[in-house]
Amino acid sequence: MKKVNSKQVFSYVALVGILAVALFYVMFYMKYEEKTTALIQENGLLKSRVATLKAYHKKADEYRSKVDAMQEGIGQLLEEYPANALEEDALMLAVDMEKHGNIKYSVINIGEDEQIYSIPESTVKAAGYNDLQNSLVFVEKRVTYGNDISYGSLKSCIEEIYKNKNKIAVSNIVYLRDEEGKLTGNIDVSFYSVRGTGKEYVKPDIDKYMAGKADLFK
Repeated sequence: MKKVNSKQVFSYVALVGILAVALFYVMFYMKYEEKTTALIQENGLLKSRVATLKAYHKKADEYRSKVDAMQEGIGQLLEEYPANALEEDALMLAVDMEKHGNIKYSVINIGEDEQIYSIPESTVKAAGYNDLQNSLVFVEKRVTYGNDISYGSLKSCIEEIYKNKNKIAVSNIVYLRDEEGKLTGNIDVSFYSVRGTGKEYVKPDIDKYMAGKADLFK
């Protein structure tokens, strides 16, 4: 059996020590180093987040003022739109035009409601506007007034359309002039309304007309 001298024993002990240190480094130090690196990165992100939040906080009053202004603008915009537009609104406009202009109707075509845009309930609630909690639906109702009219009365009728309390847009005006200067054609308008604002539909006041002309087409 080969004898082991003191130098070899020292070498073995040194080797075992080195292996122990290497094992400690691999199992513990590197693991903690990885955690330290991760914490440093996380702290960097947190510092960046804190800096961003501080910037937001510094401008909180400015942002709040802008939000209030936008909410006020939303309220003013929606205030212009009625809750609905029905057939009686279209007929009452015909009555108003007849009162203020020499117009004789040949036909009045009232179209069905057409949804032109909608805002889902989740988006409305996320906006934080307390008066709005439901989805908003923008609706268009198209109406065509076929008629005979003079040029002067046509201007009066257009003026009456824009004086109407409803949200109305003139989409088309087409007329032919005869030899006597009388105009025959159509006025196409669109009634706009918004559903979901919480407002109630207001019926037009037709009592004044009931004592007047009974037939719009005469």
